Amino acid sequence: MSCSCSPRSACVLVPALFFLVGICRATVADGPGNKNYVVREVCRVGVPPNSSNKTWQNGSLTFDGKELIVVDPYKKLSLYNVKDLTERIVSENPLLVTAWSDPATGGIFVKMDEEGDRNNVTPRKNTIKIFDLIYFENANAFTHWKPRFTSKIQDNFVFHDEVLHWISGAELFAMYAPEIRPDITFLDTSGNQVGRIQVPGPILGGVDTSDNGLEVYFLSRGTKEATVMRGIVDGGFKKFKRVDKLFVNPGGMRHSYGGTRQIRMRGLKPGDVRKYIELTCQPVYQQRHDLDDLGLDPVQLDVMKFKFGAYYTLGRLSFAESPNEYEISQTGFPRNPFESKLPYATCPILYRRSDGLVMLPSMTSIIDAVLSDETWVVSLRTSINERNGTKEDIFSVCTLATSPTSP
Repeated sequence: MSCSCSPRSACVLVPALFFLVGICRATVADGPGNKNYVVREVCRVGVPPNSSNKTWQNGSLTFDGKELIVVDPYKKLSLYNVKDLTERIVSENPLLVTAWSDPATGGIFVKMDEEGDRNNVTPRKNTIKIFDLIYFENANAFTHWKPRFTSKIQDNFVFHDEVLHWISGAELFAMYAPEIRPDITFLDTSGNQVGRIQVPGPILGGVDTSDNGLEVYFLSRGTKEATVMRGIVDGGFKKFKRVDKLFVNPGGMRHSYGGTRQIRMRGLKPGDVRKYIELTCQPVYQQRHDLDDLGLDPVQLDVMKFKFGAYYTLGRLSFAESPNEYEISQTGFPRNPFESKLPYATCPILYRRSDGLVMLPSMTSIIDAVLSDETWVVSLRTSINERNGTKEDIFSVCTLATSPTSP
């Protein structure tokens, strides 16, 4: 492994994480994942002790992948150019919590504490806290701080916050929480509430559009097996005018916490949610026979099938439709102490059928990825614990050394 460092970003070895940061060219020496890539540290920010569920989307890329969005919680919000790592401070405010880009609209969300409420102690279980969610319709409006609308969003500190998903083909957002029986609030592009509906089961994938109008996909667990249901929303966005039973979901509950990045890392079309559900609910999807030809030994193959079968990944539908699109396992998740010694179990992985897989540094998490200027740019976060008990997040950008195979 060779490494070259700039004055701005020196190479630092963190022994506890086995992660080399800085401007480093790395090659993974184990198995067919031998690929060159460049990882460059962008910045480090502190992590408040009560913010475990509030910063999960921090460090996403802008829609075009040319800038990294990072919030130093309760301090400042910055854009970093992914080529030269220069920082552009957008806002300095003690109420800032986190920010992320919307992979469907190209807009940017900023989450902020309500005035005077940022110094709360760690809340107890089932505590509901309200935040301001500010939406900017594009990067230009964001940098000039001209929001399209401000809404309220809840966090119960058990699951992730409520999510705001763009409904392709409807010019609407759907806001809901990952609950057993959630409510969906429908907002127009100006943030006005146009309707609200209660769903009798956990939402699966999200909300879609078809010739029938708005379609909500959810799970019914009234039988021994989870059944995928489809509710057709009435014109007033207040109730279901029809509910259909579609098919059994052999994977059980599979929420879409990561926004539409789980379906497509960029862009979303009408009908994509339905196609995503049909894909992931097929029994053969969990078997992942597409991995059989990678030349892995049985133990590694088992780990990979676990990570890319029922495990949460990015870009599933795009990957299924094109051999040149990546599906991304965001982070390592060993199932037992033995697997913790295997690189395939602790590394985030980018995988496509055209040329195999890329293993990124161990114990990091992938936040976002996008094809930018013919090169894939990946946003990484590494969480570390300091000796004094504080936590810190390291944000980095990873650029693949070779361009994707042309279609």
